[in-house]
Amino acid sequence: MNKAIGDSVQSNEYGFPQWAAGGLMLRGWARVEVGEIEAGLADIRSSIRGLERTGTLIWMQFAHYLLARALVADEQWAKATEVVDRLLAEIKAAGGRWYEAEVARLRGDILRGQHKPLPEIEACYESAIAIARRQGARAWELKAMESLEALREAGTGHNRWRVPSSSMTSTAGVPLVSSPRSWAERRPTSRYSATTGLVLTPVARRSL
Repeated sequence: MNKAIGDSVQSNEYGFPQWAAGGLMLRGWARVEVGEIEAGLADIRSSIRGLERTGTLIWMQFAHYLLARALVADEQWAKATEVVDRLLAEIKAAGGRWYEAEVARLRGDILRGQHKPLPEIEACYESAIAIARRQGARAWELKAMESLEALREAGTGHNRWRVPSSSMTSTAGVPLVSSPRSWAERRPTSRYSATTGLVLTPVARRSL
């Protein structure tokens, strides 16, 4: 977080508004991850306004994805749905599919938080898996598979289980746990990063 603050301050000082907006985006992301959701939301929204003013569209999709995640953490389901649906429509119309699978997975998290029927939630996670598999995006595929598996393990009691959203916390400060059995527990040779959503598997050394 300190690095993001420093980047933002220096960017403003030396006249690089797009990097100042990028620093705000990263600080907002960090704040949400440590439970400072209101401050994180403010930073992310300010970042989006800054990106719009400078025409820095390359980060816009990711910034809106972070906004949707922050809204999920704050349990603002309707606003999160609006952001995610707009993102998915923009992706379909204009491309830029870097986060397509993860946005589709996040929509499943939103439906779960709204206590929607199980088949509707499953369809989002299955769509995310299919998108990631088609793109060869293994990290997003594993993350969506984890969400789907956790949902099915919870079964008919899925409405009593909190929405999986990495290490983010709700407004009440309750951790939103990712899964009853994380990838790290099931695959001791791998490390799961809650911050990036990546599953990191060590590469075996080969003797020379």
